[in-house]
Amino acid sequence: MIRLLLDVHYSRQRIGSVLAGDGFDVRCAVDDASLEELPDEELLAVAIAEQRIMVTADTGHFSEILVRLAQDAI
Repeated sequence: MIRLLLDVHYSRQRIGSVLAGDGFDVRCAVDDASLEELPDEELLAVAIAEQRIMVTADTGHFSEILVRLAQDAI
C-alpha cells in the first residue's frame, strides 16, 4: 500500500478522501492537530519515519530541505 502525507495545502475533504478511496493510506497535515503546526523540516521527518511519500505544493522549500539532508548524509 502506498502511504502519503499531504502537506497543509491539501485537505482530506478535497484530495485525501479521493486518494483514500483509491486505496492509498493518507495522512493529512491540515486535518491533524499534531502535524498542522510543525515546521516543514519536522513534517518531512514524520513522513520519513512513517515511510510516507510527502505531497506538497511547496517544492522550493522542500527541495532545499532535501538537498541539506542529502549533503548531511554524505
